Amino acid sequence: MSNELYTFAAVMGFITDLLLNAAAPFTAFFLFLGLGDFPEDEPFADWFNNDGFDDSVYKDPSKQLLLDKLKKFKYDFNLSYRTAISIEQAKEPVTPMSVFVAVHNGMIKIDKLRLIIQNDIYLVSNLHKPSGVTYIVARANWIDNKGKKVRKFAKNLGSDQKILVDGKIPEWRKEEARKELFSMMKAQFELEYR
Repeated sequence: MSNELYTFAAVMGFITDLLLNAAAPFTAFFLFLGLGDFPEDEPFADWFNNDGFDDSVYKDPSKQLLLDKLKKFKYDFNLSYRTAISIEQAKEPVTPMSVFVAVHNGMIKIDKLRLIIQNDIYLVSNLHKPSGVTYIVARANWIDNKGKKVRKFAKNLGSDQKILVDGKIPEWRKEEARKELFSMMKAQFELEYR
């Protein structure tokens, strides 16, 4: 058999194994081709296939590295989700709970990166009772170990008397706060997943 035919036969054998042995044969085939979305009828499909980003995120060149990282995390999640677990080769006992925890932790990691990429902030007024001064604070959420959004990051913009212009917060101040909160979120992510 020629070298080219042997290589072709090996690749076709690999594809056949994927199709016959995978829990979801067509997904395994699409995964092999690099098409990593979950078919709509599978668990996690809505969560996996929809990042929920505004269109502006995809147009922002500063987000490209993070979008690439998200794509890799999702690819790894998809691959791990479909890979058979060898109980004999496992370092720790494989239980339904350990599998659930691994999937859950993978989902949380992806959701945290999605939060960083979308970079939504919200602004609130806080009254400092002893002084009577109202401060404007920019906040951003994080995701806890249970997968719930929690308030984690805050940036005090200053007293409303000093920062409001015609009763509004200037856009440059919002953007400055967004950048600082973005840096805090990235640092937290790196701390958790280094």
